[in-house]
Amino acid sequence: MLEARGIAVELTRTEDECPSLQERAQRARAWGADLLISIHHNAGGGGGAGYEIFKSVKATLDDNMAVMLAGEYSKVQKAHGVGIFTKTLATGRDYYGIIRYNVALGIPAIISEYCYLDSPDVLHINTDEGIYKEAEAIAKAGCRLCGVDWEIKPLTPVTPIEERIALAMVDKGWSKDPAYWQACMEGKRAADSISLVTILGKAVGISE
Repeated sequence: MLEARGIAVELTRTEDECPSLQERAQRARAWGADLLISIHHNAGGGGGAGYEIFKSVKATLDDNMAVMLAGEYSKVQKAHGVGIFTKTLATGRDYYGIIRYNVALGIPAIISEYCYLDSPDVLHINTDEGIYKEAEAIAKAGCRLCGVDWEIKPLTPVTPIEERIALAMVDKGWSKDPAYWQACMEGKRAADSISLVTILGKAVGISE
């Protein structure tokens, strides 16, 4: 969804491997990442429901992403507690390594816990539709953060120059058969398409 809207995306792993948290942060830095989102589903010992988003105790870009993601999640899932949290070590540093290591490298990072797997809350993701809604919420928040329009505008088809010249000839009264001259310029009839396009284009004031 993000790539379709022009936003570059990388995954910290695409194979069955288990890179350390430091390695994941280093991969993100190697890609020149602007933001890292660590995507999870929660568990609470047999209970719990709703999304949780963890961000750094430091005021960085992840604050905005956390708020935007919470806003999108709230459309399809309720919040667990206040929804957005920070968690620290006794030293005051970020508790979660994936946040701590990325922030140390200058990369804002958040952790997303969309729902609980060990309660009826799992109904939010045990269907393709449920997974799609979660992915769509993340993508929409990413677009908002990057200032990218969510709606994809259809591409306007470009009219071939041969067709535009042929129609211009009709407008000028030089021809009643634009298809014939278009075919000539496209080389489908015995004609030098390059010179014919050039000559007729100059005559009607159209050039590539």
